[in-house]
Amino acid sequence: MLARRTFLIGGASVAGLGVLAIGWSVLPPNGRLLPEKPLDTPGSNVALNGWLMIDTGNHVTIVMSKAEMGQGIHTGAAMLLAEELGADWSQVRVVEAPIDPLYTNRENIAHALAIRPDDHSWTAQGEEEGARFLARFVGTMVTGGSTSIVDLWKPMREAGASARLMLCAAAAKAWKAPVNECEARAGQVVWGSAKSATFGELVEAAKFEQPPTHVTLKDKSQFTIIGQRFKRIEAQSKIDGSARFGIDALPPDLLYASVTMCPTLGGRATGFDRSKVKNTERVHDIFKVDAFHGGTGGVAVIAENPFIAMRLRHRDQPESRRAANGEWDYIRAVGRLAAARHHCERPGAAAVFSRFPARQYVDLP
Repeated sequence: MLARRTFLIGGASVAGLGVLAIGWSVLPPNGRLLPEKPLDTPGSNVALNGWLMIDTGNHVTIVMSKAEMGQGIHTGAAMLLAEELGADWSQVRVVEAPIDPLYTNRENIAHALAIRPDDHSWTAQGEEEGARFLARFVGTMVTGGSTSIVDLWKPMREAGASARLMLCAAAAKAWKAPVNECEARAGQVVWGSAKSATFGELVEAAKFEQPPTHVTLKDKSQFTIIGQRFKRIEAQSKIDGSARFGIDALPPDLLYASVTMCPTLGGRATGFDRSKVKNTERVHDIFKVDAFHGGTGGVAVIAENPFIAMRLRHRDQPESRRAANGEWDYIRAVGRLAAARHHCERPGAAAVFSRFPARQYVDLP
């Protein structure tokens, strides 16, 4: 007897195939090699596809579509491309990818489906392909779900192999040699013992070569980079302070917010004294932050630099500083409400936080 789950999923998959057929017909070609918008190529860099650039100094810059959050993906994913390219690892660099459909994570949704890894049924495959189509259609550049290597395993390797063949083709033309006798290794293309040239010397000619429509990837027995232990590619920049993070972005007219949140989950601000900050130099505003979907509310100060915004929360008396820093143990138990009321009655109490049945108070300058 046909199981209900199989019937429902199967029916949805069949219906989905029709949608996929229509959707794929209107989406761009299903390639993961070239971006919609050409890459910016600073200096002498030449982009051979959407995943890498090579400069005349023989540095290979890999365009990384995943966020480095301590998991080592910038190193791991770069190794995939460098392996197939035949790069010298010491000359590999990484830059963040621009926003482009090329860098969509196609495995993030598929990887989250409740499908066993050993389930190779047509219904499971239909669900996964539908999820990949959805991810491609939506175009989300996502890092998460342990999908980075799964998503990049093939496109990164194919990008490296494609660039390798373009470099070998350029070398073969220059040397009048059979292209299948030219080999890329350690940042060079060599023709036996007769000729050799670095990637940097060949890249200007290689950019005019047509990217191959099919590439043969290395067998794991041929790996010289994948599977080896290397130092983290971004570690030095984090040590010397040259790494850029989101907090380093300084667009014009940037403002900063410092927020005092109600220390009890679900609390909200019921009032504050705007007059105490409205005339403060370089302070733009102070306003209530409403609780969102059962969350916690607070009060935000907007200023021209983070020090001023934070100082306004912390410049009062020691009791106020402790409150702003979250030392609110006295309001955790209903039996200690008297302490909270006493705190409210003292001079300087400016903002009132409430959560039934307790009331909580915090000072603002």
